[in-house]
Amino acid sequence: MRILSSIIVMATISVAITTAQETTCTCDPAQYEGMENRITTLENLTASLQHSLSKLKQDSNKMKKLTVASLNVALTPEEDQCEQTQELVNMIGGLSFYSGLGPNSCELMGSALYPASACSQLHEACRKPSGTYFIRSFVYTEVYCEMDVFDGGWTRFGRGGMASVWDFVDEDEREVALTIINRLDVKLIQDLRFNTFRVFTNVTFRMVADNSFNPSTLEMRSLPWLEEVSLTIGNGGDKTRLELTEEGDRLTCFAGGSTRCGHSGLPRTDEPSGRVAFTSVYFGPRAVDRGATAHQSQWQRNRYTWSGSFYYLLAK
Repeated sequence: MRILSSIIVMATISVAITTAQETTCTCDPAQYEGMENRITTLENLTASLQHSLSKLKQDSNKMKKLTVASLNVALTPEEDQCEQTQELVNMIGGLSFYSGLGPNSCELMGSALYPASACSQLHEACRKPSGTYFIRSFVYTEVYCEMDVFDGGWTRFGRGGMASVWDFVDEDEREVALTIINRLDVKLIQDLRFNTFRVFTNVTFRMVADNSFNPSTLEMRSLPWLEEVSLTIGNGGDKTRLELTEEGDRLTCFAGGSTRCGHSGLPRTDEPSGRVAFTSVYFGPRAVDRGATAHQSQWQRNRYTWSGSFYYLLAK
């Protein structure tokens, strides 16, 4: 606003000086005492403003330069506007659609004032780094955008930095309940109406019931429909075992000498399940209050492994 006001004042002064210099005075000269000094002062002020304008033209801020160029066209007599108009055209042509200010600015896109439509927009239009951004799709919210894996542009949910916590390897004693994706995030995933998902994890998972009853329970969501899936290995026969596939989004069941796989929701023997994402897990190899048993109290028959540092569900 200061820039605009200064330029308008300068234009007004210039017109006033020109008019004063070109108009023949037919009035009482006594009424115009000191006019020459006033005109000199105005000329000095105009020169100062012109100097400020010259410095402003050298400013690297594209929006300031665009404003000055526009005003130059407006303040120049019509017969002399060609040069200023061409300068303005050249400047507009050199501006990227996403380089200005406003909702389409890469500088501001993803902020609280200018939320993106999705993490994919931030990635494709602006090549933003991974981080926390605001998006407004079906709801307005702050999310973490993962830009570095699987071609980027994903909204990320889950847990990371868990290496010192998720360190259960062939554990048959500790009873634990782990939240992977909380209920609020599950609701947000549903509200945002994603339809493409990837599981990104380094977790090793294994759960056994070997001539025993293992009450450990897996809470999951099917992909991509996000239907609730609850799975308990239960009364396992000879070396019944559940494992996570290498891709991290399917379970496999190994039966040993039993016929447990393929029943009560367990995958068929050596056949991967449908795609799923963990939301929480409960491990209670010795939870007798939940029905845990083991042949001759050999609790290693109910052992489990949950080891790794991160488990993320990526969504678009």
